[in-house]
Amino acid sequence: MRFQRTPRDLPTINLTPLIDILFLVLMFLVLTATFRGAFVLDLALPTAETGTPASVTAPGVVRVVVSEEGQVTVEERSLTLDELERLLISLPDREDLQVVLSADARTPHAGVVAVMDRVRRAGVPGLRLETTPLARDPG
Repeated sequence: MRFQRTPRDLPTINLTPLIDILFLVLMFLVLTATFRGAFVLDLALPTAETGTPASVTAPGVVRVVVSEEGQVTVEERSLTLDELERLLISLPDREDLQVVLSADARTPHAGVVAVMDRVRRAGVPGLRLETTPLARDPG
């Protein structure tokens, strides 16, 4: 007796449900993402021949920006001097903390000194001033 073999279909993977799930995940991410505009301050940093670029992305480094008008900003938040001092006091490991002070070249000296005073009053020993390298003549 001969049995007739029925040809079997090769197994296939249906990609339609996978594409549907990926589309839903993509829509979820797009709809729940928070879009923030770029925060940029137009600073003209002072130049210094001995200045070195400060690494403000390293851990334990806080960048304090002082605008020409004397506005103090930390991580896109405008702060008063009292709020800056409280913020620095609240940070853990103040002994290893470094503050990079980026002050506009047109900022009054008293504004820069006031920020430096608050940083030191908060107990932060590491304070650096950010500058741009002095352009040298190639001749």
